[in-house]
Amino acid sequence: MPTLVRDPKHYAEAGVERGMSSSAADVAGPGLAGLLSGSLGPRGALTVAAAGSAAVVVALVLSPVRRLKGLPQEHEEEQGREPEASGM
Repeated sequence: MPTLVRDPKHYAEAGVERGMSSSAADVAGPGLAGLLSGSLGPRGALTVAAAGSAAVVVALVLSPVRRLKGLPQEHEEEQGREPEASGM
């Protein structure tokens, strides 16, 4: 969670929200897959799934994602630890 949420005060809330979204996907996913397969057929359902995966790849490529090798240096200093030297 530290790589997703900067402020440690929000870790619990972020964990709850992550769990709720995972549970919602577990419940809705199979029903949506059945609905797509029934209405579009297997080929159409796979096309929709491929389009969704392509959209995720495009979003990741276009998003300004910070590449982290562990915790950010300022976060480690806030926790009273010395920043680790990265050998990578």
